[in-house]
Amino acid sequence: MAVLTDTSPCVISNKSLHKQGYRTLMVNKRNWLHHRLVWTEHHGEIPKGKMIRHLCHNPACINIKHLAIGTAKDNRQDDIDADRLSWALKGEKCGKAKLTEVQARDILAHPKSAATIRHLSHKYNISISAIRKIWNRKT
Repeated sequence: MAVLTDTSPCVISNKSLHKQGYRTLMVNKRNWLHHRLVWTEHHGEIPKGKMIRHLCHNPACINIKHLAIGTAKDNRQDDIDADRLSWALKGEKCGKAKLTEVQARDILAHPKSAATIRHLSHKYNISISAIRKIWNRKT
């Protein structure tokens, strides 16, 4: 897990707003997410399979000290560690939801193993595939 150790404030981009709160700008007829452009200006190309993470959890921030490179898995772990799971636990508000947020968090807290998945499936009366979807953030 990457932790924001820099105490400098966020630098908020005033560029166009993307639907998820990120800022965008046009450079050489290409639309960029502003934080990705800032990263490439300081560190070069972003390798395939990597992403630029906001350690401050502010998608409009372009402070290079608040940005880190990593994988999608690293980014999800940052959210888990910061208790920012609203994107992963939306289901409770859905009328078809079988689990509460507390139950989903309980499932996420368990280690991934065959024995655990069977236990959780019986405990919450849901399918094994539903447990896997929760662990893989697919619900």
